[in-house]
Amino acid sequence: MPRALLANNISTTLFAAITSTAATTFTVTSAAGMPAPTATDYFYCTLLDSANVPEIVKVTNVTGTTLTCVRGQDGTTARTFLVTATVKINLTAAVMNEIGADGGGSDAVFYENDQTVNTSYTITTGRNAMTTGPISIATGATVTIPTGSVWVVL
Repeated sequence: MPRALLANNISTTLFAAITSTAATTFTVTSAAGMPAPTATDYFYCTLLDSANVPEIVKVTNVTGTTLTCVRGQDGTTARTFLVTATVKINLTAAVMNEIGADGGGSDAVFYENDQTVNTSYTITTGRNAMTTGPISIATGATVTIPTGSVWVVL
């Protein structure tokens, strides 16, 4: 099942201009912290020009600092960008719409989560988390629950 990946506080710039609206790859100065899509996974990022005019792209692969994408997502249009353009991973309307429940026909009653924690995770201080189980935590991965926070596995 395709899955949108998310990451916090990721911002970089283009390493080279995007000179064609048909381009499906672009290079950034740094891909540090960006998700690594595999198989059908992806993430959305926003390209912003100096006037903060956005284009949202669906990134399907990251190799080094080169991102492969589907252009003009979430109601935006493919555009050209100068080398100074900002590239950010933001929560988009497309992701929020995809997070909704699934079901047969018009039913929207099922929410799904993975069964294994493969990457260490810290619940945000002052927040709680909820997961449906059973849940396994892979060797080397940890889940940190700050004082005052709660992780409920249903």
